[in-house]
This record gives sequence, C-alpha cells and structure tokens, in this order.
Amino acid sequence: MSDSAKSEIPKTSPVPAYEKLLFETLDLKPYIERYKANIFVMLIQATERAVRCGEELIGFQNCFHVASSAVINGSKDLNQTLQRLRNDLDYRGADPSTILTMAALYYLLLRVTDHTINPKEQARIRYVWRRFEDMNWMVGPRIMKVLGIPYVYKH
Repeated sequence: MSDSAKSEIPKTSPVPAYEKLLFETLDLKPYIERYKANIFVMLIQATERAVRCGEELIGFQNCFHVASSAVINGSKDLNQTLQRLRNDLDYRGADPSTILTMAALYYLLLRVTDHTINPKEQARIRYVWRRFEDMNWMVGPRIMKVLGIPYVYKH
C-alpha cells in the first residue's frame, strides 16, 4: 500500500475497545496469526466480489462470513462475551453478534493492508472500507465511538 493510502488508515492509542474485545476478551490473536494467510486471501476474494457489478451484497456477505468465522472458530468464552455485551449499558440496543463481527471485520480490513497486495486489491479494500463506513460499520455511530472505530473517509 502506498504511504498516502497507509496514512488514511487510523492509528489509535491507547488500545481501542474493539481490540480489547477481540484480543483480551476473546483471545483471537493466536487464531488470526495461525490462519492469517487464509483469512486475508478470503477477505481479498470477498472484496473482489463486492466491486463486481451486481455482486456487492454477496461480497459484503462474504466479508461478514470471514470475520464471523474468525470470531466463532477462534474465540474463547464467546457465549460469555455475548452475554456481557448484552448487559453492558455502553452497548445497549445493539446486537452483540454484529458488534463482534464488525469489530473483527474492521480489524481484518485494517491489517490486510499491512501485507503485500497489488493496487487493484488496495482499491477494492478502500471501496469496501468506505461502504462499511457509509453504513456506520452496521453498528451505528454511537457503538463505533464506544468501540473506538473512527471515521476515515467521512468528514
């Protein structure tokens, strides 16, 4: 990814809530590290479908599948985490499964750009990123703020 495109990707400190959920609560780091090559290939394929005429929704669904599979297959204490989110006032009114899936998708799209990908793949990832951002990462602006997911393209 070019330096200008990398500068568009947010760098936050301290550790945002989405990372705490994924890595401290669910302990997904070992799973993602072990399968990251496959995860990134599937995510790139999903973004390819998302930009094809008439296949945007299928591509988005494939992105959800990649992220939710990582959460389901790699997490520890998933049911306990889902219950905790249901009871947490900061997340009231939001679906816990969607929160975890979108937190994982956000992280994976952020990290796939750290790997060598060609300019077409970069453009597809930016397109999908923008579209999910347009939809407030499907959790709404309030939950995005709680998770520590910033807007990159919206002003």
